[in-house]
Amino acid sequence: MEHSPRLVVLLALLRYMKPEEVERMKIDLAKLKAVTDRLLVDRFRKYLDIERLRTEPLVPEDIMVYNYLQYEFTGKFIKTKLLARYEREVMKGEIAAINELRSILRSMKIDL
Repeated sequence: MEHSPRLVVLLALLRYMKPEEVERMKIDLAKLKAVTDRLLVDRFRKYLDIERLRTEPLVPEDIMVYNYLQYEFTGKFIKTKLLARYEREVMKGEIAAINELRSILRSMKIDL
């Protein structure tokens, strides 16, 4: 994998959120002292129906991220073959979006 698993998953999930939902989540996360991987996924589940990745995918491969969150995520983002395949098939050419996400996460005090 070229990018961290956290970055790959967050980029996929942020595609499904409206800007106002992202802002509400940023405000919610800013109130916390530390943001663990599990806490971050819990906040996404609070502001986003993760089932949309399965039922109404924007990209057919988004089911891979759904499967990762449902079956492989144990509270810490780890590199898996599933995420490596998703990154290889979907994330080509999204370097600009990734850099933008990094700046957003830095403003939310979340390291990648």
